Amino acid sequence: MSGRRTGYVLQPGEGERVRMLASEHQVLAGRRTDASFTLLSSTIPAGGGPPPHVHDDEDELFYVLEGRLRVRCGDDEWVVGAGGCAYLPRGVIHQPRVEGEEPARVLVITSRPGLEDFFGEVTAEVAASGRPPNLELMDRLGAPYGLRHFPPETG
Repeated sequence: MSGRRTGYVLQPGEGERVRMLASEHQVLAGRRTDASFTLLSSTIPAGGGPPPHVHDDEDELFYVLEGRLRVRCGDDEWVVGAGGCAYLPRGVIHQPRVEGEEPARVLVITSRPGLEDFFGEVTAEVAASGRPPNLELMDRLGAPYGLRHFPPETG
């Protein structure tokens, strides 16, 4: 986007939605809104979450609205409940996963826009191929975004 900068409002249920793996994300701010960060309202199913990964170019923060996340960040691991947050710095392998039998609702903030574009590209590729995403696909599509992915046993 360019030109005159203006504010905007999204009412409940409005805004672009993207899927990534089994999670649904509502884009509240990001590249398409000319924001300098990404803000997603995400619903992640029980046991869901991405594989271990690194953001080379951005920090990430998860604010838990409902449910619980088990978050690994380098050598640390925490369980974060509703009202808690986890800050994950760039350059450190991390992995959030939903803990328990219920889905989690979280706000995801990254320190630059674009994560929503990566999610859209992975979803489009999966839909076109009819195959679930693998680490090779996620790394290939994630490279322009400074994202690298690792096998689940990576700490």
